[in-house]
Amino acid sequence: MAAMVFSACGSKTTAANAEPVGETTVEEASDEPVNIKFTLWGSDAHIALLTEISEEYRKSHPNVTFEFVSIPVTDYVSKLAVQLAGNDQPDMGWMLESPALGWEDAGALIDLAPYLKDDADFNLSDFSDSSLSLWTQGDALYGIPFSTSPMFIAYNADLFEMAGLDTPSESFAKGEWTWEKFAEDAKAITDLGDGLIGYVHIDEVSTNPWRLLVPVMQAYGGGSWNADGNACLMSTDESIEAATLVHDMMYVDNSIVKPNEKVDFTSGTVGMTMRQLSWLSSLADVTFNWDFAPLPSGPAGAKPVVGQAAVVVFNSSPNREVAVDFLKFLMNEENSAKLSQFFPQARASVLDAGSIEATNPTLNPESIQTAIIDQIKNGTVLPSHVEYSKIDLAVRAELDKMWASDADIAAIMDAACNAMAPYLNQ
Repeated sequence: MAAMVFSACGSKTTAANAEPVGETTVEEASDEPVNIKFTLWGSDAHIALLTEISEEYRKSHPNVTFEFVSIPVTDYVSKLAVQLAGNDQPDMGWMLESPALGWEDAGALIDLAPYLKDDADFNLSDFSDSSLSLWTQGDALYGIPFSTSPMFIAYNADLFEMAGLDTPSESFAKGEWTWEKFAEDAKAITDLGDGLIGYVHIDEVSTNPWRLLVPVMQAYGGGSWNADGNACLMSTDESIEAATLVHDMMYVDNSIVKPNEKVDFTSGTVGMTMRQLSWLSSLADVTFNWDFAPLPSGPAGAKPVVGQAAVVVFNSSPNREVAVDFLKFLMNEENSAKLSQFFPQARASVLDAGSIEATNPTLNPESIQTAIIDQIKNGTVLPSHVEYSKIDLAVRAELDKMWASDADIAAIMDAACNAMAPYLNQ
């Protein structure tokens, strides 16, 4: 993937050698037809909203058309790299947090700082430094977050009542919502029988083990790697204890849906799942009562985990000036408020204006506050690394061994650290 990105993009574009968009304005080129190819991993509802915003943009830029190309999130990075290396290159799109540093380092993304930092209408200062930190290298800025979305636990309130349990929201209010309580509740729901099970993960576990393990490991005081990206944390006692909790839930309590087993939370047979705001629309037609609560805390306290994604412009885009101009329009204050229907925003003005409540009137306002807004302010973004793609490939082979009843967790976590060692920053 890295080789494809390098070959497609050449050397990194920086503020020093970028060609300022302002020198060739969109208005000056208004007679020239331009098609903007925009990649994403979104649903039909997400594409409909982006189409609505793009049609508004076209009222003042009628020469510009848009093609929104959806790629499954599990294949997004690899398929996007292939597109960038081909003849039909996208102009802009969404970028996941995990591989972000690698794509920035490879020169795949345009530095947006020369075009945004002095734009008073865009008001870059409305974004906190922490929300932009992943996308910033020195004075360069490679993306604008369109989603700063905390992970939370969605739950079937009817099953909690059936099991005689406090709901996760009630446990959180009492200060008792821990990963140990999470495991106990999942087992209690599973023990009800009739095919019920305590928990199904956001992803197929074997496909993306990071999003299952990282929140628990961090709450226990461990993690994947340190902040400098030069030391593995997976073999620490804290990470091993966290991974053991997850493994025992799956193979001792049988309370987590196992790899390659297909169970959907919307079926009403699952107690809990880890999700984000954009997914809640899929619960519109379910017949059971549900709500959502923050991630549980651990021995190291509450460690909210935020999934972040940004809008970027690709360095190889043949329509860079138009793509940057549309990025400004898409991520302005008005349209950020529209995007908050699905994606919690990093703009302080939008978040403080109650945009999530306004665009999601059916959700519990208290849950929005505790599980989303408070977590945005206190959470950390899922781990990223310049060599994330290589680390992920190397470590995945070791973590696959965890999904067996007789797995030696300590040995697997040691092997995971050994596998990632060649790619950590020295």
